[in-house]
Amino acid sequence: MSLTRRTIPELVAKYQLEPNIRDIYVEGRFDYDVVMWFLRKRKCPTQVFEVDFVELPANLLEKYSLQSGAKSRVIALARQLESFLGPENSQVTCIVDADCELLLGNSYDCPLLIRTDYTSMDLYLFEKPAIDKFVHLVLGMQDMDVSVLLREYADVLHDVFLCRAVNEKLA
Repeated sequence: MSLTRRTIPELVAKYQLEPNIRDIYVEGRFDYDVVMWFLRKRKCPTQVFEVDFVELPANLLEKYSLQSGAKSRVIALARQLESFLGPENSQVTCIVDADCELLLGNSYDCPLLIRTDYTSMDLYLFEKPAIDKFVHLVLGMQDMDVSVLLREYADVLHDVFLCRAVNEKLA
C-alpha cells in the first residue's frame, strides 16, 4: 500500500481539526515494525508512520543544522510540528535512535521527540529469550549456547559503536 506523502501544513491542519488523533513518526521500516508490534500487543489505537510519509523541504534540515538522513528528518519534523502545535501537544510523538548522542553529548531537545533507550531500536531485541528463540527455531541450531553468542556479539558491537562514534565526532 502506497501512502500519499503529507506536507507539514497538512499535518498541522489534521492535528488541529482532529484533537483525538495520536500519531508516531519513526526513522524507517524496522522501527515502524517494532513500534507497531508493541502497540498491537497493548491494543493502542495509535498510528505509526515512517518519516518518508512526510514531505519535508530540503532547507528544513539546514534550518535546524542537521545532517541528511532519516533521523535528522524525524528531528526536523518534531521541531516543525512543535513550532506550529506547541510544546504541550500530545498528538504527535517522534522517535529516533539514541545512536552516539549520550556518548558525544549531543542533544536534540524537543518535547515531541523521544530517543530510544539503547543506541538503536534493534537492541530492544538483543536479549536472551528473543535470540534463543531465533537461533533454535529459525536457524535450527539446537546446540548453540546463546549466552556465549550474545557476549561475542556484544564485544564486536561495542567496538563497531566506538568506531561509529569517533567517525561522527570527527565528521
